[in-house]
Amino acid sequence: MEQFALIVVSAALTNNLVLMQFLDPSALLSPTNRFDQAVVLACATGLVLVIACVVTALADAWLLTPFRLGFLRTPTFVLITLGAAQGVNALL
Repeated sequence: MEQFALIVVSAALTNNLVLMQFLDPSALLSPTNRFDQAVVLACATGLVLVIACVVTALADAWLLTPFRLGFLRTPTFVLITLGAAQGVNALL
């Protein structure tokens, strides 16, 4: 039973098409030969991670926990990460 749960969780994480569409990993996985493009891409990825972590922590502390909405943590994280990625993409 433990192996079955492990298979289900790993399949959900690796084959999640909805999450792949939200996060758009094609930009992260695209190879580049120019160093300046790689640096910009790395900085943008780091900025998305920082923004998503800070906003998610604030949303959890101020909205989800006080109103006992802990079951919405994952969808909230996905939506905030999507917003952060789209915002950084708009800046570039």
